[in-house]
Amino acid sequence: MMLVPPTLPTAPLPRELILVIDNSGSMSGASMEQAIEAADRALARLQPGDRFNVVRFDDSYDVLFTTPVPAEPGNVARARAYVRSLRAEGGTEMLPALRAAFEGQAPAGFLRQVVLATDAAVGNEDELLQLIESQRGEARLFPVGIGSAPNGHFLRKAAEAGRGTQTLIRDVNEVTERMDALLAKLDKPAMRDVQLDWPGVAEMYPARVPDLYAGEAVQVIARLEKLEDAVTVRGLRPQPLGAARVADRPCRHAFARHRPALGPRAHRFARGRTAPWR
Repeated sequence: MMLVPPTLPTAPLPRELILVIDNSGSMSGASMEQAIEAADRALARLQPGDRFNVVRFDDSYDVLFTTPVPAEPGNVARARAYVRSLRAEGGTEMLPALRAAFEGQAPAGFLRQVVLATDAAVGNEDELLQLIESQRGEARLFPVGIGSAPNGHFLRKAAEAGRGTQTLIRDVNEVTERMDALLAKLDKPAMRDVQLDWPGVAEMYPARVPDLYAGEAVQVIARLEKLEDAVTVRGLRPQPLGAARVADRPCRHAFARHRPALGPRAHRFARGRTAPWR
């Protein structure tokens, strides 16, 4: 099943952006340069009304501001200077930094978006994924893989657990294009907290559907004996452009595709395309 975002314009989402930057020894050289450029690009794109913070880690971690702060010029300038001062050294202890990034909750009307810039040279993947599952709250995690050979397996799993997507940057010349694409997408969420109600028992991949963003479809594959009734898609949509922002609006859409059953022992993969969203 292909989930296609609605095309109606919506107001940009006030973001609470938490940048988590890996400055461990494995990031030395070109990887650290790419991470700094990626973080600087994200800071430069912050808009009035946004909130943000910066966390850096090696075998220790530091949080720039005690709590996320408004994206005022002075705060942004301080953060950009801080990021430019980072050097790659020490071991890699990602867990405390992620825990700090997920701590607390964003104010009402904001969605916390955690952007993690790392080569993911870690040995405790299961522990990190468990932390993301259990402590991210309403935050979304967007891993940015840095360097020529980042740990793609962990980055993909972390994005799935964090209800986000991964981005790979293998060359410093790609930073502007890749980060602009990621941050432009994060400006325009089309539906969050997506849930699919299948008719009967279904095995689905991905097991947790990521949020939908403008211009980016999401494919879901399910295995079930037969698809003879409607599949309902539920989620929350932002307010239309120009509307007073109170809360995201519930939305549901159903579609059905009928095929002959293959028998009691047969399995099938169900795919379909949604009609336009209402």
